[in-house]
Amino acid sequence: MGEIASFNGSAKADVEKINTFTTMHYVNGQEWMYDYITLSQYSITIAGGMTDEVTVYSSASWTSSKTSDTDSIINSYTTNGGDGDDLEITMNFKAPGSYNDAMIRVTCGTKFKDLVVSIDAGS
Repeated sequence: MGEIASFNGSAKADVEKINTFTTMHYVNGQEWMYDYITLSQYSITIAGGMTDEVTVYSSASWTSSKTSDTDSIINSYTTNGGDGDDLEITMNFKAPGSYNDAMIRVTCGTKFKDLVVSIDAGS
């Protein structure tokens, strides 16, 4: 039977990092680097005609693209940035009613996060 290692606080933190950063690359012949991306929020509701932002935290530069927007609620959005940059989204004006949510996919290396965008058409 194999042994189970006990973890001190530092080793446990390292294991948690590995679980979060799952894609590794060999850099400069010696260092490991992990693709990482997270958003300050994963869904946002913005009033018609207004602009809001979500902060993107990443291990390198990121890109974004609309993966769905059947009702054309998004007027414009930031298509690239770096760690700590804002993904700014501007909504189209819409009359009060029911609209499908849109989705923006933010990608860094091999990792991505999806942002659900809703319009508050009643505002």
